[in-house]
Amino acid sequence: MSRRSAWLFVVIAAVLASAAGLDNGFAYDDLVVIADNASVHALRWPWEYFGESYWGPARGDDLYRPLAVLGFSVQWAIGGGTPFVFHLANVVLYALSALAVLALARELMAPRAALLGALVFAVHPVHVEAVGNVVGQSELITAVLVLLAITQYVRDRKVGALRRRSAVIIAVLYALALFVKEHAIVLPALLVAAELALTPTVFMARRESGEQGARRMRSLLLALTLIAAAYLTVRFVVIGAVTGDAAHPGLVGIGAAGRAWVMLALLPEVARLMLWPARLYADYSPQLVAIHASPSAAHLPGALVLLAWITIVAVSWRRSRLFVFLGAWFPITLLLASNVLVPTGVLIAERTLFLPSVGMALALGAAFAVFWPTRSETPTASMRQRWLSAGRMAVCTVLALGALRSSSRQSAWEDNAAVISTMVAEAPELFRGHLLLGETFAVNGDMYRAEPSLRRAVELYPGFPVAQIDFALSLREVGRCEEALSHFDAGLALDPRSQVAQVNRALCLLQLRRL
Repeated sequence: MSRRSAWLFVVIAAVLASAAGLDNGFAYDDLVVIADNASVHALRWPWEYFGESYWGPARGDDLYRPLAVLGFSVQWAIGGGTPFVFHLANVVLYALSALAVLALARELMAPRAALLGALVFAVHPVHVEAVGNVVGQSELITAVLVLLAITQYVRDRKVGALRRRSAVIIAVLYALALFVKEHAIVLPALLVAAELALTPTVFMARRESGEQGARRMRSLLLALTLIAAAYLTVRFVVIGAVTGDAAHPGLVGIGAAGRAWVMLALLPEVARLMLWPARLYADYSPQLVAIHASPSAAHLPGALVLLAWITIVAVSWRRSRLFVFLGAWFPITLLLASNVLVPTGVLIAERTLFLPSVGMALALGAAFAVFWPTRSETPTASMRQRWLSAGRMAVCTVLALGALRSSSRQSAWEDNAAVISTMVAEAPELFRGHLLLGETFAVNGDMYRAEPSLRRAVELYPGFPVAQIDFALSLREVGRCEEALSHFDAGLALDPRSQVAQVNRALCLLQLRRL
């Protein structure tokens, strides 16, 4: 198959998997970041965005992604605030990211393996959240920039030392990616992993290029380190923190070791999302997933998954250095979202698996390629021919199912009501779905319908202060202050600084004449 045909196939697959989301509106985080954010609604000078936070005052001026917000402002100005422009940009960015995967894959493996890997990436259902939800643009743009940087590095190192021009391009791409989303900070680690894993089987290791290549590599890493330091400094000045994003309620008070145990127990769910994402959720919180912060039998499946990964990487060191690099890709790119280094606002989020899934997709592409021998390799034995034909049919079926699942899942992000109703219907044991449903009723003034949903949220996860306080507010609104007091007290025990709980608790005491 020609190079042009491969590009076309990948674009078609990406569009088929994502185009159903073009009719979507704003949903979930889109409302706070875009629809209700005045700083997005007026296009300003680009440098002005570098002095503002991502979430804005509505969420405590958390996170720092100025180029992502600038992009939202441009799209708002183009379409006058219509969601279609944003979703069209998402589809285009998704196709570009799939092409970037193909470009990297063609540098690392045979053309048919590269095509299959890019197709796996293009149809993978775990990407729906990043594409169907507008704020996922930061994931898409960051992935494109990081992939272009890695591809530039690999292309140079296949023929000799890294060129000075390429080092400059990589540094510029890195700086842009950081100001789109902080997860791009792991790019230097990816470059080091590539250098260690792919030399000398893929990269040139000639004596004449060795010393020069080492100097260029050190200079590039120094430049990237300085760029990262500058980014973190600006980030700290603007939002007053380096890490940002309040910890998930299930991780509050848990140290680094405890968070590592939590994520080890969740590792099988991450592996499932990578290999068989039939079930997808907008949120992964109790009681949909459990939190195990100390060693227990619940960690055995995760330990087995980790052991399998280590075994594959160890065996690949002698047989295929490519799989070593792809095996290292996933933990490196998931590092910041893993909660091990710093706690984040999510336990698992499908959108954060967008860049990590590249390594898995390319590994599967290389594995699937055994079913597509070249014409000169076509077997003559009938038994082997039947086996290869069955394998090709299975691979085509997997790709078709992936595209179908991705396309059908786009409707779950149609609007906020669709997100919440889907969450409650598909995961009735998830506390956040009931909490969001109750809050929606409360915002619309229907406290009698809000109360049972908020009660269910508290029953499922009593350790979340917002659920306790919102439930208490609903009880107060329907005249049940006596019952509300205990939940105000529970909420304040979890979050003593909540002024909403303090004021409304005082109003309940006044109403009950407990002066």
